[in-house]
Formats: sequence, C-alpha cells, structure tokens
Amino acid sequence: MKLTDLPEEMIILIAAALQPHDPVKRRIYEAREGGRITELLAGQRIPLVRLASTCKKLRDILISEVYRFVSIDHGYDDIRKFFDFVRLVIQEPWVRGLVKGLYLNLYSMAEYMRQPWPYLWQLRELHRLTSVSIRKSVMERMDECSNSFELNHLVDQFEKFEDAYDECLAYTIATLLSLFPCVMEVTLSTDEGILRHIPYYVRRLRMAHPHFSTDDSDENKRSDHVSEENPESSRTNGEEYEWGHLDDFCRVVDVFPQLKSFAIRHYSRTDRIHSIVHDHIGNDEIARLVRTASCANELYMQGFAIDCKPDIDLKWSCDHVTTLILREVWFKEKLVLDFLKSFPNLTKVVFIEVQERGHRPSLAKLAPRQLLEALKQNAASIESLCLTCNNNSGLPCSPAEAFDTLDEFVKLKELWIETWAFETALDKEPPPGMDKNTVISSLPPSLERLHLRGSVANIEGSLSWLAEKCKPDMLPQLKEIAFEAPDVNTKSIQQVFTVGGVEKVSSNVDREPIMW
Repeated sequence: MKLTDLPEEMIILIAAALQPHDPVKRRIYEAREGGRITELLAGQRIPLVRLASTCKKLRDILISEVYRFVSIDHGYDDIRKFFDFVRLVIQEPWVRGLVKGLYLNLYSMAEYMRQPWPYLWQLRELHRLTSVSIRKSVMERMDECSNSFELNHLVDQFEKFEDAYDECLAYTIATLLSLFPCVMEVTLSTDEGILRHIPYYVRRLRMAHPHFSTDDSDENKRSDHVSEENPESSRTNGEEYEWGHLDDFCRVVDVFPQLKSFAIRHYSRTDRIHSIVHDHIGNDEIARLVRTASCANELYMQGFAIDCKPDIDLKWSCDHVTTLILREVWFKEKLVLDFLKSFPNLTKVVFIEVQERGHRPSLAKLAPRQLLEALKQNAASIESLCLTCNNNSGLPCSPAEAFDTLDEFVKLKELWIETWAFETALDKEPPPGMDKNTVISSLPPSLERLHLRGSVANIEGSLSWLAEKCKPDMLPQLKEIAFEAPDVNTKSIQQVFTVGGVEKVSSNVDREPIMW
C-alpha cells in the first residue's frame, strides 16, 4: 500500500504519535481542514517509515510478552475464558510457540454450567490438530447434552453428564499442552475428577507421536494397547482404562519436551477451597499424573489426600523429579514413606503443613519424626530441605515425635526448620550445664544456609555451642544463619556467629518457605 492510499483517519492517528512540537504534526493538523493531508505526507515519507518500523518492533515485543505467561484464574466465567484461549490457539498457530508458562485454575464445568455446552467444535478441531480424539461414548453424551434444553432444571441429567464434562476438560487441557513446544511451567488447579482423566489422553498423545515406537513382541503390543472406549477407573460409570503396564506408560515419547516445572493443585468441587479434601487419590494415580510431565524436574502438589498402596512398586515411577514441594498434602494412615519411594532422586524437598485436616481419623497429624525418617531414604542426595509441620498446641514436640538427627544428610546445603519440632531432642549424655540438641549437633559440614523459625529459648545453649564451633571446625561452609533474637542472650549469640566468620547473621527468618 502506498502512503497516499492510507485513509485520512489512519494518517491522523499516525500524526498523533509524533512529538507535540514536531512541525510535521502541526502541518498535518493544519492541512486537515484544507483536505491536503495526503499531499503533505508524501514529502514526509522517511519520518513516517521510521515511526512505522518502530511501532512494528514494539508490537512484536509486546505480543511475545503477552503470551509468554498465560493465566486463567478462578471465576464465574473461567471456562469461557479458557475456551476463548483454545480458539485463539487453534486459529492463530503463531501463538503456540510463544507460550512458556500456563496457569489454569478451573472448576469442574458441571459445577455451574448447567446448560447446553457450546464448545464441541473446539474438541473436533483439537482432534484434527493432534490426531487424538476424545472417546466416542463421551462425545455422544456431550452431543446429547448440547441438544438438551433447560438442563439446569434436570438434576438427573446434570449428574449423568458430570463426568463427561470433566473428561472433555481433561482432554482439552492435555491436547492443548501438546501444542506448546516451548512451554516450561504448567500449573493445573482443579478437582481430582478432572485430574484423573489427564494421564489417559497424554498417553494417547505420546503413542500418536510420529517418533513413538515399540518392540515387535506380542507382549509389548498388548501392553501398549489403549482402548478408546475404556476410560480410567471406577470413577467413570464402571468403565476402566486399559493402561497397560506402568513401565510402558513411562517409556513412551514425551510430548512436553521443554517442561521443567509441573504444579497440580486440588480444589474440592463441593467446597471450592483447597484446604478441605474429600476424596483420596492413589499414589499410582499420582505417579501417572506426574509422568505426564516426564521431563519436569520440579513437582508442586497442594490439597491432596493420598492413599498410598504399599503393594505397588513405584520406585522408578517419578525418578525425573528432583524438587518436590508438598503443601497441605495429607497421607492416609500416615504412609508418607511409601509415597516418597516414588521419588528416588530428590535434591530439594519443601513440606508445608496446615491446621485444617478435615474430619477423617485417617488424615491425622503427621509427626515430624515420621516425616524425617521417610526423607532419610533420600538423605544422601538432598541438598535443600524445608520442613514446616503444623503445631496445633503451640507447645514443644514430645521427644518421641521430634526430629532426631541429621547425620545421614551428608550433602545438605540449605535448611529451613521450625524449632518446636526438635527443641526437645537432646543428647543421651549432654555436657554438664549445656543441653546440646541432637539436631544442632548433627548439622552436616556441607551446610551453607540455616533458618530457624520459632522460639530458640530452649536451645540457647546449643546455639551458643554452635556459634563457637561452626567456623572453621563444624560448619566451614556456613554463609547465612537466621533466628529470632528477642533478648540479650540471643543477640549476643548472633554476635558470636558474626565474629566467627558467618557472612550473614539475621533475625529475619524467611517467612515464605515455599520460595526457599
């Protein structure tokens, strides 16, 4: 298009972007009334070309930033926003390569969309793009739902279509993720009914990948077969997914090759809050869900009640995970040891517990020692550890439940720990006049950062002993220590650490352990 072909409205818009005292801008506005705008601009080609080039570069930069991190949060219209984004991805392929982080916080569609569903065409488009379709029986149910009217008044139909809604959303999430070759961070926040369906479709996406291959043996062919008409567990009206062996699920090609961080958060469809969990999810189901991101080395889990199955060998299942963050996660019968067997290569662990545990006896409080004992199976590799076990009573932990020693954590570099959980742990024969705490005395020489949250009144003697011994004998690598110092004694202990050579001594204990 020539400059003289531009409409006058656009010329005026271009002129508005020029500097206020620019003579070109003044002449454009003066010529507007005389109808000579195009003639004047013909002599100003170079400034306008430069302006257009700058605007184009700015537009390209802004577009890449706009789609770098996509977040769809909870809200009454979150499903509509989600499928608006799906439509954009389908119609504008260039968007797919820009997405680096995807944060989806979605309720079950059936929770509030008691009306005909308008998004079936997008499911068909995703099938066309990925060669993986949603199960035929589910699509038939959704077609029936879309042809119904006044669904919000038909409770029996609402319950009938509830699982179909969940599976449609799970299918959309799985196929959508496969279209983003550069995605590095994914957060899925929804109820477990939707999360359960995702691994099934990720497995089918992997098997549809052109680089997928299996051995020619009949045994492998049988184990790799996935029935299109058999979805997951008893959650889907009596039908069952044919998963094959978990090892087959593990070895198929990854469809998210750049994914580094995977976060899954459970929100109850009844309470719409993540602090109260109603349904257990098995560790085998967790393993399948985690394996959907088999390149991700960081896993964040929140709001789950996990039913560990000791008879299932999962030691290999999540070996790609090196960072494990558990927040508000409960373990049935306190079987945290069996759960952590699924993660043999951990180097960083963050465990954050809360007061609210529901009303089930099986979700009883996890004692600090139980947690530490479970982590000792990874002690040889763990470098960063943050343990915050909730203290309902506000009193020190009993000796039988307190943390004991850290002797086995030989590579530990960073430690964030609450004092109430170990302040009663004493040596069998402490020195006269000094209660040397076994946790303090067993800190490994590799330690570089130490944060102690809570009162240190009961471990002042041990801290004083540590301040004198840490440099250069006990903790030669220690660079930072933080603990509250409300009185003269504890402040003097901080001074001893400073004199001893610790670079950063502070009373400002990190209040956001999730970022540790």
